[in-house]
Amino acid sequence: MALHEVKMATLPRTSFDFDHYDPEASVRTILQHFRPDWFERLESERLKIEDVTGGYTNKLVVIYFDEDPLEKILIRIHGEDTEKNIDRKAELRTLQILSERKICGEVYGVFGNGMCYEYVKGEALEQEMTADPHISKLVIEKMVHLHCIYRHKGSHPHTSLFDKLHTMLRQSPKTFSDPTTENTFRSLDFPNHKYFEAEINFLQTELTVHESNVSPEVFCHNDLFYRNILYDEDADQIRFIDFEYAGLNYQAYDIGNHFNEWCGVDDVDYSRYPSREVQMVWLRYYLQCWHHAHGREGDVVGEEEVERMYLTVNRFALVAHLFWIIWSFQQAESSSIEFDYLTYGKKRLDEYQKRKAVLF
Repeated sequence: MALHEVKMATLPRTSFDFDHYDPEASVRTILQHFRPDWFERLESERLKIEDVTGGYTNKLVVIYFDEDPLEKILIRIHGEDTEKNIDRKAELRTLQILSERKICGEVYGVFGNGMCYEYVKGEALEQEMTADPHISKLVIEKMVHLHCIYRHKGSHPHTSLFDKLHTMLRQSPKTFSDPTTENTFRSLDFPNHKYFEAEINFLQTELTVHESNVSPEVFCHNDLFYRNILYDEDADQIRFIDFEYAGLNYQAYDIGNHFNEWCGVDDVDYSRYPSREVQMVWLRYYLQCWHHAHGREGDVVGEEEVERMYLTVNRFALVAHLFWIIWSFQQAESSSIEFDYLTYGKKRLDEYQKRKAVLF
């Protein structure tokens, strides 16, 4: 049964919208609806409200009481126009399924422009930690666990990755309403939409038709950059968060996207992209875990299998670049988050063109 066919219990809901100009009143309303036990504590205890930095699509608020700072609740306020790329109903089904399997925290309720959910213990990875061999093994084990939740076994591709890219491109601005943003866009000398359309078509043909590039379709996170990976040092355990882009996708895309994210977001440096040697070790362990998860513990992971996956992953990493380049156009037009989306998108475009010349 596919994930979208799973029927889940109805989550508590309210049409109330979080007001950025009065966060304290908004938090009180949310607690009254979804955590009345916390709402009652407001009469006698002092609640702390803090913004969480590091998000590029949404805004995140963490709340806790002075008397009990280890117990926290998270409130996520969706970014402007993010529903263009994110199916919020599908996201909630995903979160409920993952919560039941102890892969993510519990969702307490949904309000008009966001959700309230359980705080997951752990510290978000720092950028340099992604390359740590021990952390990498924990990430691989958790990723394999995630990829085994659901796998499409049909003879024809089921994922809508390339259709989604075309849709995103159609919805992306060709000019920007803010003059400063428009000037930045022009100064960066981006190619036109026809260029991106041709690139999407090229990669779709190469990665879904040619047998040597085909990757299994599995349940993917699709946004595994270091701030979405929590490490609980006491338990020596990794947890993933922020599953809003999660869904059925190509296994190699999830891995390739993760490798791209080793290079950072705020301060992108593509010299940090994992070398061939590092990737071969990483992919060999992934394949060992993958075989084990499918009852094939005795299978030897051969050089040819690792080589084939290495090439496929790096080619799908190009698709991930295109996704986030187009995303950067949309965010530059609509987001109120202070981040230079267009410069970020241009750095990814430069890396895309550089790596495509090597891989094809």
